[in-house]
Amino acid sequence: MHHNPRRFALCSITVLALALLAAGSGQPQEFDEGSYVVTDLDTIYESAPKIDEGMDLFFKKVQFVATIEQAPKECVAVIISRVFKILGLGEAPAVNHCMKLRSPNGRVASVYVEDVLVKTASDELSEGQRILVYAAYLWYNGVTQQPGMLVTGFIEEPYEPADQKRDNTGD
Repeated sequence: MHHNPRRFALCSITVLALALLAAGSGQPQEFDEGSYVVTDLDTIYESAPKIDEGMDLFFKKVQFVATIEQAPKECVAVIISRVFKILGLGEAPAVNHCMKLRSPNGRVASVYVEDVLVKTASDELSEGQRILVYAAYLWYNGVTQQPGMLVTGFIEEPYEPADQKRDNTGD
């Protein structure tokens, strides 16, 4: 049975949006594709905080095109719930999977993936496939020099990224 990947992405993003509370209002946020800043993995690495140890925590919604280097597989993802708690984002979605994404310039990022995405689209994802990724960029690890991201949705090719201004993800 072929599933509509756009529906998977938006369904998952809606789940995350309901889990994230509006700052100070206590009300759930509705998914807004336009709130995800268009960027790319290379820019995320190049604009990362300049730290050599520890972690820099923040919350940025980003979208970028990447190639699947390694399909989702089970992993320990306790850090997601801890970061959500520290940042005051409410209860974290179920996350027990990781995958590797490759940037256009060949950088590889290990990212966490919501379980709902893996369950609904496991037959849709394959290594070497290009996807449009929606992610919560939550931290930068100074020791590993890696971003910490949670994939909240994706759209398979062909896709149409939202027409938005690009951002270097820096504040």
